[in-house]
Amino acid sequence: MRRGLAIGYVAVVAMALIAIGARPVAFQKVAVIERGVGDSAPGAVAVGASLDVDSVIGGIPYALEERMVWDVEPRSKYRRTILEGAGNCSNLVFGLAYHLEASSVDYQIVHIMHPETFLDGDGHTVIRTHFRHAGIEQIGLVDVREAALPRSGGRFLDVADLRAGPVSEFAMEKVVERPDRSSFYYASYLAEAAIGVIPASEVRRYFRFVETLYVPFGSRRLEKYVYDGLAVMLGFYPTIYVEDLPRLAGRNRAEWVLFTGSLWLLRSAVIVLPLLGWAGLRKRRRARYST
Repeated sequence: MRRGLAIGYVAVVAMALIAIGARPVAFQKVAVIERGVGDSAPGAVAVGASLDVDSVIGGIPYALEERMVWDVEPRSKYRRTILEGAGNCSNLVFGLAYHLEASSVDYQIVHIMHPETFLDGDGHTVIRTHFRHAGIEQIGLVDVREAALPRSGGRFLDVADLRAGPVSEFAMEKVVERPDRSSFYYASYLAEAAIGVIPASEVRRYFRFVETLYVPFGSRRLEKYVYDGLAVMLGFYPTIYVEDLPRLAGRNRAEWVLFTGSLWLLRSAVIVLPLLGWAGLRKRRRARYST
């Protein structure tokens, strides 16, 4: 009976790994999204050192073709994104976060997520920070992918504007002229979107975790899956705090149950599988001595 239970447990763990391998982005999102409260969720952006938008964002040599940056080591991601201009919106935001950490500028990473499609990786990522631009200094949103400051009329946007729904009189104040790929995220997309916030402290802890463990494998994509997977498993991947968690989970109930269960199953496997291996070795030794 014990042997049957052990085999069954290992089989369930294997099925969980297959499900995660089939949809790694969905697993990651389900594993790290929690319910938060308000803009601060938790910890508001401090007024102190500020981001010079014209210098830093204006200095990014954006690549003509947007390609995923697989680098997981923070300094390498910063080099590939902010210094070389590669990457999608999320890559660029995490690259800028590394720069802000080094410059002692506080920030939050903000995710715009549609309940129907965010588990497939759809959505948009911007950064909320204390910035200065054209003689103005304030806390607000910087759209790194667009090299722009989103605004409504003459007012720069903050995260509360995103939570209020589609932005009226929307415009992008460009720092660098780039093709417009993100404006629609501020329009009708916001009617149903949930807004997620990651505080700087969570990103900082994740960066330190990766930097401590990082050993190159020779494949950046494999490195990202391994180190991000470990960060999720061990609770070091940045938590995304959302106010309307029931709406996100309710629209994706099957995935939420599957991947939440898979996460805790894998966490239990860290303890259970070594114990099963130890028990199997002990049983073999007893059988050997008895003969």
